Amino acid sequence: MTRGLVLVAALAALACGKGGDETGTGAVLAAWSKAGMAPGTFGPTKVSVGGGRCRGGNINGLDATLCEFDDVAAAKRAEAAGLAEIRGVTGLALAEGKLLLVLADPKQTDPSGRSMNELAKAFRNR
Repeated sequence: MTRGLVLVAALAALACGKGGDETGTGAVLAAWSKAGMAPGTFGPTKVSVGGGRCRGGNINGLDATLCEFDDVAAAKRAEAAGLAEIRGVTGLALAEGKLLLVLADPKQTDPSGRSMNELAKAFRNR
């Protein structure tokens, strides 16, 4: 099992987020800022993960993509497509409500996974 899949499984087991939260990417960026993280500029991406409307950027040295879907089930189904976008580096794909978060660490700036975990928690608890 790859490190990314292990991390996804661990985060899913630990997380107890608010299902059905539909506050959008702006609320996620605000939650990250409030938690002391510095999201860079997030703009439209060339890739549409699982058919969602996606915006991408960088936060805490990690590549981040946030995608919005028309319904909760579509976001959940897109987790597999999100994992495929990580392309073998440490990362995660996490659906919450109508949003999907995809984080990847291609530069290995977060070897402990601490930053990735904090970002995922803020995403789930926004």
